[in-house]
Amino acid sequence: MSNFTKATGFLNHHRFKHSLGAPLIRVVGNIEKLFPAPENHHGANHQHLILSNIQVEHTEGFPEGLEVSNEIFVAIRFGDNEGLVDPVPFIAGELARLQGEYIDASMAYATEDNPGLSVLHFTHHPVGFVEFPIRSQDSHGPIYT
Repeated sequence: MSNFTKATGFLNHHRFKHSLGAPLIRVVGNIEKLFPAPENHHGANHQHLILSNIQVEHTEGFPEGLEVSNEIFVAIRFGDNEGLVDPVPFIAGELARLQGEYIDASMAYATEDNPGLSVLHFTHHPVGFVEFPIRSQDSHGPIYT
C-alpha cells in the first residue's frame, strides 16, 4: 500500500519492518466470513477473514474524526518466524479479539477476498495478537502472537 492511514504520531511499533505507520487498534468482533488461506501472499501465508459488529477496546495514534468501520477485513500472517506459527482455528459466528494496525477503507485496496473494507493487519508479534475463542468481553481464550 502506498497510501495508508497514518497514525497521529510515531508509535513504538512503527520501528518494525511490517508496520505501515498506521494507528494501533484492539477490537472484538464476530467472525462473519472465513476465506481459504492464499498461498504466499506478499512473501508469506495469510489467513483472511471478515469481522463484523466491531467493538473498539483500545486505540493509539488514532486520527481525530476517523471512525472504525463496523466490518473489517483481517489479514493474519502465519507459517514463518515473522507471523503466527500456525493458522488460528477460527469458527464463523464466534467472537475474536484482535490487535494490529488499522487501515481505513478509503486507504485500503480491494483484493479477491476484500471487497474494499477497512483492514486490520500486523496482528502478530511484536505489535498485535489474536485471541480466540472468547465467550464474552471479560472471558479470555488462547492468545496467538
